[in-house]
Amino acid sequence: MVQGKKRINRMNDYVFKRIFGSEENKDILLSFLNSILAPDGKNSLTSIELLNREINPEFIFDKSARLDILGKTD
Repeated sequence: MVQGKKRINRMNDYVFKRIFGSEENKDILLSFLNSILAPDGKNSLTSIELLNREINPEFIFDKSARLDILGKTD
């Protein structure tokens, strides 16, 4: 480690969401997903739309949820 520089914990939720869940880094997310889902390059994703990650409960006793990433593809 270089003196004076701190290491970033890549497992930190904030860091993960900042890298993979932001509009400005969609290309990084798309590349990551394609490397996992289509390593041979066939049927690879060409675009992804990031959606609102907050899921509000439908019924009074339901729980709300917050996702790290919510995306939509064709």
